[in-house]
Amino acid sequence: MKNNPKNFIITLAFVITTVTAVSIIGDYMFVGWWYYSAIPIVAYFITLYYRPKVSLLLGINFAIITTYIPYFYENMTASRPEGLLGLFHLFSLPGLAIGVIFSAYYMRNKECSTMKTFLVGLFISLSFFIANQLLLVFVSML
Repeated sequence: MKNNPKNFIITLAFVITTVTAVSIIGDYMFVGWWYYSAIPIVAYFITLYYRPKVSLLLGINFAIITTYIPYFYENMTASRPEGLLGLFHLFSLPGLAIGVIFSAYYMRNKECSTMKTFLVGLFISLSFFIANQLLLVFVSML
């Protein structure tokens, strides 16, 4: 089975959308456009081995974009924006990568509906990212 070229097109569409949105509203994590471009592309290459369906990559990309929202909101509403907040997101990316690998592995040979595949990619990736966030908060409180 060959890889679907739609997968890369979907990933590039998310990269372009994210970079455009960051250009319009501002880079509130202070990390640069390369950061917003690299994460979905790396996620695409991580899942390439498992030959994911388009809907799984859509779910993963939505999860990636969702991880930016709390950081943007925090810095948009802060009286003094924190420049190191982007590092907290960066240190949580291993959890996201594990979630991406796990969701792609879990769905590799399954025949599921498009919505279920989308939701698996979204929720598993987000769950591992949030678990890594909680681990970082716990460790930083020590």
